[in-house]
Amino acid sequence: MSHQSQKTKLHSILLTLSFLTLSCMSIAHAQPWDQTHKLLPSDGASGDQFGSSVAVSVDTAVIGAPFDDGEYFTDTGSAYVLDLVTGQQLFKILASNGEGGDNFGNSVAIDNSVLIGAEFGFAPNGCIGGTAYTFETFNGQLISQVCDSYADANSEFGHSVAINTGNEVIGAPANNLNGIDSGSATVFDVSGNRLSRLLRSDPAEGDHFGISVAIYAVSAVIGANGDDDNGIDFGSAYVFDAYTGQQLVKILPSDGASGDQFGSSVALSFGSYAVIGAPGDDDNGNDSGSAYVFDIETGQQLVKLLPSDGAPGDQFGSSISISDGGRAVIGAPGDDDNGTDSGSAYVFDIYTGQQLVKLLPSDGASGDQFGSSVSISGDFAVIGALYDDDNGPDSGSAYVFQQRTTNYLTIEPFPLLAGQDGTFSMVQTLPNEQTWLLYSKKGLGQTFISQLNVTIDLSNPKIAIGPQLTDANGNLQLALSMPTVPHKINVWFQSVQHNNVTNFFRTQLIP
Repeated sequence: MSHQSQKTKLHSILLTLSFLTLSCMSIAHAQPWDQTHKLLPSDGASGDQFGSSVAVSVDTAVIGAPFDDGEYFTDTGSAYVLDLVTGQQLFKILASNGEGGDNFGNSVAIDNSVLIGAEFGFAPNGCIGGTAYTFETFNGQLISQVCDSYADANSEFGHSVAINTGNEVIGAPANNLNGIDSGSATVFDVSGNRLSRLLRSDPAEGDHFGISVAIYAVSAVIGANGDDDNGIDFGSAYVFDAYTGQQLVKILPSDGASGDQFGSSVALSFGSYAVIGAPGDDDNGNDSGSAYVFDIETGQQLVKLLPSDGAPGDQFGSSISISDGGRAVIGAPGDDDNGTDSGSAYVFDIYTGQQLVKLLPSDGASGDQFGSSVSISGDFAVIGALYDDDNGPDSGSAYVFQQRTTNYLTIEPFPLLAGQDGTFSMVQTLPNEQTWLLYSKKGLGQTFISQLNVTIDLSNPKIAIGPQLTDANGNLQLALSMPTVPHKINVWFQSVQHNNVTNFFRTQLIP
């Protein structure tokens, strides 16, 4: 293996990180996520808002562009199926009976089939107030189209959709059945057969029940961000048996307040965990946002999720997705790291409540609202930026991130010998990137380095050497002359780059 090599004398083991701001945070270290592709449609155009909705299953993504003008009509909408490994567009999906203003693609979901909402569309049997379509994942062939026979012209059936193991739940947050904008949700199978209508115990005007939906196995969770139980637009969510339609639990946060809009986003994972967003929460300033993890069997709140750098207007919790491994990706489209409302997303461990990483696009810009839609599956996460301008104003885009699986620090000899050289090799890290080798005599303890946007595993870290550039393969080899010491000491090492850290390594320095 070829390495770029540098030799430096470790003249003091008391060097400080004077150019980096460190703060101790309760954040777990995880392997970093790399942006692997930026997704753009082959025929993107101004105003399409590609990335308004995203969904991922294994290595395939479906992305909605609800304001695509199609072939004949304005704002008919469309969706695209893409390969996440290559970033290639596989095919484009259009509704064969689509009309202007349908907004086909305003919501999308994918499992063994692709489910696409058109909240202003019409069904062939004359249903009004929105419709949803199910397609084959591999070729885009239509399987079924459904609507809500109880809907009225403004129900927005298809505003939210979710699919799992052949069953679908579809939200209609503007349905007026129980009062203006009280909302509704319905469960179907992929063939278009209605399985249940989800009827809650306390419907009320303005609740927007169905603004968000999730389904996993026999459970469905429905958000109602306009519910006023504990204040105007306090918000709530409901858990149902998807097959019988029976309400099992109503979920409310322990510290909610008026305007939090709890329930604006919902997600379900393997087991009995739900994550529910409250983008109007004010813990880190007005509309900074938050999210909560619940046990859906009991309705018990387990943990509240807040980003390490939340700020007013971030609207963290606007979008949420969970992987079966217990990682949640949460969007904050109002984050300003790359300019006003440029947006960001965060990955959390839902079991511990710890933030793992913050995701930012390589070319983020003001107004993009990266994080307005998110989806995670396995090691892939896709984040939508519906107002990106690459194909014209508000044409939209999406970004693919993949968790890094090769990123190592090795040390020779083991243990290190005082007064002799030690060889430190960074292997398959980020290429052509400034790299620091850090050490600690204190041991382990999570430390957040804000300028590099990383959390390292070392307590009270110091600089051994850096910055040095890795080579084109992400490799760097450093030869460090060890100081003399009167007795054995334990030393922990870790290498760090912007948005990237290696494994930590414990060794000893022997006299």
